[in-house]
Amino acid sequence: MTRLFAYGTLKQDGISYHKFLEHNSTREANAVIPGLIMYDDGEYPVVKEGNGNIRAESYLIEESLLPAVDENEDEGKDYTRKEIVSMDGRRGWIYVYNGSAEHLSPIESGTWWNL
Repeated sequence: MTRLFAYGTLKQDGISYHKFLEHNSTREANAVIPGLIMYDDGEYPVVKEGNGNIRAESYLIEESLLPAVDENEDEGKDYTRKEIVSMDGRRGWIYVYNGSAEHLSPIESGTWWNL
């Protein structure tokens, strides 16, 4: 098993959650993740490395599911799957945006929807 931190469409009730995580994961307690800033990209959020904290849902998934999620998230193009550590010490994967955030508005709360 591996851990995946979800902050956008992979969150519960998001379109990608129903496709990948709904029947293939175990939900854990929400996480606060340091060293990231969340931005509003219009339809969904993106995160970039920076001096901030974001809030994310945490899921345990089979490692064999990661390639399908990578493809969905355009890993290697729009996003890079990066291993990070939450404030409470949980290690897991998160998708970090590769594009510029110059034109995007920061989401000051560090959360998209309610956690």
